[in-house]
Amino acid sequence: MKQLEVDLRRYTKRDYFIKDIYGREVKHIYSKIRKTWERLVEEWLIRNVVQRFRRVVQTQKIRYLVDSTPENVATISSGMGKCSTFFEGHDTATDFGVTEMPDIDELLAYITALEVYFKLLKMQRE
Repeated sequence: MKQLEVDLRRYTKRDYFIKDIYGREVKHIYSKIRKTWERLVEEWLIRNVVQRFRRVVQTQKIRYLVDSTPENVATISSGMGKCSTFFEGHDTATDFGVTEMPDIDELLAYITALEVYFKLLKMQRE
């Protein structure tokens, strides 16, 4: 997660601001955030019971699934939803209208909130 902040801060240190470049940078950062959410779910929420790119389900680990809370589900759904709006890979349908890119402060706050949630989840799971 620190790399996400590094990527964002690298952009903010530029002497100029070009909206098109910023838009590409934000999409790239949101793509990384989305992958971070996916790994958080895989490794910490469902404790590798199901893993990407694997054909097996670790049924011996199913006992780790009992302590997921509605708050976990809501936090992850909200985080993934925001990523899905801005990440590279989804075409934006014209019916949805134009969605303004988050500014740098909003994106940094989002990264910080993800980091805080991850620390909380780790504490719950350890």
